[in-house]
Amino acid sequence: MADNNPKKKIRISSIILNTIAILIFVFATYELIVKFTNNSIYLFGVRSDVVLSDSMSCVNEDPRVQSFLEGHNDQLQKGDLIYSTKVTDKTELNIYDIVIFANRDNNKQTIHRIVQIKDGSQYADGQPRYIIRADSANFGSHDGAYTKKEIHAKLKSRTPFVGYILNFLTSIFGIILEVGIIVIIVLYQFFDDKYFGKKKIHNVANNTEQLNQNITENIDKSKEEEQEKQASEVD
Repeated sequence: MADNNPKKKIRISSIILNTIAILIFVFATYELIVKFTNNSIYLFGVRSDVVLSDSMSCVNEDPRVQSFLEGHNDQLQKGDLIYSTKVTDKTELNIYDIVIFANRDNNKQTIHRIVQIKDGSQYADGQPRYIIRADSANFGSHDGAYTKKEIHAKLKSRTPFVGYILNFLTSIFGIILEVGIIVIIVLYQFFDDKYFGKKKIHNVANNTEQLNQNITENIDKSKEEEQEKQASEVD
């Protein structure tokens, strides 16, 4: 039997719309925090970042760079959405790993590759140093020598092109779009509940009353026919 309860249908639609609005709000808040604080939030030990430059999209033409990266075709393209795990004391870092760190030149989150590991015995603190360089950079250049504590995350996977969408959604036009969607959802629910919801309930109530009336009339008619039939059999 079909469920014609209008109040139940209204509640279900409200739950769906509220869920969409909440997801949009949470997503927008998360992306804005990442964008304006220059720090990603780790969820279950994983963070997401958008590749904003072409520094890791191609290999430098220097034969030494080409030879070093031979067989490593994991370059990142501008607009990629990447997923990385947090680097801890237990994290193993190796040459060729792509990592995220705060570049000393501008303190911006940077995504480059480990190209050399220097033994800690060369340094007073005994900690090894990781030499990091972009794939597109010259062979002799690099971002500097970083300790493990200065490296924030290690790349695990990527999703192409999704970063372009995220960048739009955190732009001024994207924020206006998200706020507009939430406002439309709120207004729709308000008018749907206040006006259309009552109308739906009224219509269903009328239909139910009419159906009950038809059933009663059919029952009465059947009784009359049965009585007429019995009377004719007696005659």
